[in-house]
Amino acid sequence: MDSYTIIVLIFGIIILSILILLYFYNKITIQKTRILKKYNNVKGYILEERNAILEMVTFIKNNLEHEQDYISTLKKTVEVLDNLKNTDGELKQLKQAQNTYRDFSKLDNVYSSLKKNKEYITLKEKANTIEERLKYSFDDYNKEVKKYNNLDKEKIYDLIKKIARFPKYDTYKI
Repeated sequence: MDSYTIIVLIFGIIILSILILLYFYNKITIQKTRILKKYNNVKGYILEERNAILEMVTFIKNNLEHEQDYISTLKKTVEVLDNLKNTDGELKQLKQAQNTYRDFSKLDNVYSSLKKNKEYITLKEKANTIEERLKYSFDDYNKEVKKYNNLDKEKIYDLIKKIARFPKYDTYKI
């Protein structure tokens, strides 16, 4: 073999290695992007949840003025939802919002007249729908995070994640 062939062969191996590394890097980046999209879906439903809770505050102020403790609980829940910034563990605070919804759904057990109130029924249905969508979004998010985390089982992905400083994502049980 002449030196020209050896140089072309070495250059080809280097280019092939770079392409292989780019393939693995791209796969991790695509999975990270999917996680962020799923998280944005969750954030959208959290905003809907926040707005629904504000509607509950208005409803309770208009119909059940004596439930001031519950109104303050609703307002605290809205503050919690407003302060969610990222996926790094803060989503666990959503349990407070779920409890708030459950409490709202139980009001008709305390006040039987609410079972006939169309506004209450509409708000209750809206809250249940948002909760179901949020649960589905979290399941979707968790599936993508598990796929992303399972890439670590292969050493090449784990190495690329460490070198490129890809973040670690956690699943959430809501």
